[in-house]
Amino acid sequence: MLSIVMPRVMGFERRNRIQVFTQIEKELCDCVEMNLLDLNDVLNVALEKYLQGSYSPNTKSIIVIPRIKSRKFNRVAARPYIEQELLNEVSKRLLDLKNTLNLSLEYYLLERSDILYYCSIN
Repeated sequence: MLSIVMPRVMGFERRNRIQVFTQIEKELCDCVEMNLLDLNDVLNVALEKYLQGSYSPNTKSIIVIPRIKSRKFNRVAARPYIEQELLNEVSKRLLDLKNTLNLSLEYYLLERSDILYYCSIN
């Protein structure tokens, strides 16, 4: 499947991002910051992979889904810039943007196990 995000992240194409107001689980935000990653780029890549169904079926949520079920969140305010096409797709599928961003970010960090492992021991 072709990526619309990666050519834009790499600077080959012009970005088409809109700032959204949301909340991200603190642990996920901390992982991104500790690894000196750009939250905007990581969220866009993670969301695109999530919408494409590119994550392994074995990837299980250990933070976001349990908190959605218990309604005990530990979120911080964030204002990421998300590609317009991804926002349109989230809207078309009637997904909750806040939970979708958190879940896709968690899946991305889980699949990048080097990042999540580093964050879990600190």
